[in-house]
Amino acid sequence: MRLMTYNICSGMSYGEDKRRDLNQCAEVIKKYNPDILGLNEVHYNIGFSGFAKQAEELNKILKYEYMYYGKAGAIKEGYQGNALFSRFPIKTAKTVLVDQPSICDEDTYYEQRSFIDSIIEAKNDLRVIVTHFGLAKGERKNELNLLLPIFRNHTDKLVFMGDLNVEPDDVQLKMISSVLKDTADITKDNLYTWPSDIPVKKIDYIFVSQDIKTDSVNVPTTMASDHLPYIADVSF
Repeated sequence: MRLMTYNICSGMSYGEDKRRDLNQCAEVIKKYNPDILGLNEVHYNIGFSGFAKQAEELNKILKYEYMYYGKAGAIKEGYQGNALFSRFPIKTAKTVLVDQPSICDEDTYYEQRSFIDSIIEAKNDLRVIVTHFGLAKGERKNELNLLLPIFRNHTDKLVFMGDLNVEPDDVQLKMISSVLKDTADITKDNLYTWPSDIPVKKIDYIFVSQDIKTDSVNVPTTMASDHLPYIADVSF
């Protein structure tokens, strides 16, 4: 099974030729043809991205049988959020909103965050969680308070993916890797995913439960977004 996580920057390409064009991201996704795809920074009815419902627009090209969009932060008249696409039936899916910290005292950008929590029927039930962590440590702490009990107590096989906005040596990232397996552990390659022109940071991840085997990983080169997609082929 091929998994892909990709922050598409609402379809905005990177480098000198910056333009918002969902077709560019769609072509990258089609080339690598993931069975389960998690996307971040997907717009819904936002004026400066043409009021498009981007998950639906993408799926007109990608043609996945199953798709779910989870709203997160409100932007003017619309939202940005996460999206889940699957070749396998999505049995259940819900959007879980993450509370903002009671005190926002970090010198960074704050935004409403959420995660998609789904059950996908792939051989056995597979729990798939897609998220985009906040830039503020306090935002990430609040989300981890929701996620870590799920990771510790799940009964189905589990996949957790997204733009986590932290690097591998971060304490909060290590809290996740103490429970789930980072698919990147099978290689010594850096697998940097940001920025896409000259990547110097690994901030996009796919974690799996201990009963899922990682067969290969890949970070394709593209400037269709400011992030590179991250792919993991797994088996169970």
